[in-house]
Amino acid sequence: MCNKVVVGNINESEELVHVKSVHNIHALGLVVSHDKANNYMEGIPDYVIETKETFGDMLFCFFTCGIFTPNTTKYYVPKSNPNVVVDKKIQFSKAYKGHLK
Repeated sequence: MCNKVVVGNINESEELVHVKSVHNIHALGLVVSHDKANNYMEGIPDYVIETKETFGDMLFCFFTCGIFTPNTTKYYVPKSNPNVVVDKKIQFSKAYKGHLK
């Protein structure tokens, strides 16, 4: 399962930079740990939030018999944003990895 939310004005063809990954923990269906996007994207008007269950998250859920069901939230910003420093291009992908100034 993968959910993407676009905040602001971003076209589909715009190149994005991955700037932050956060793990969220859910226990027995209740949210235990989940930060707000404002904690990571403060002052950035245009960004994308992607929430999905990675293989590691599903494996952890399997071994705890569903008691803990984590997921991963990734934050992306347009490569053209002046607040972004691009560290490297991810091999075999159009994605870029970087961080905010």
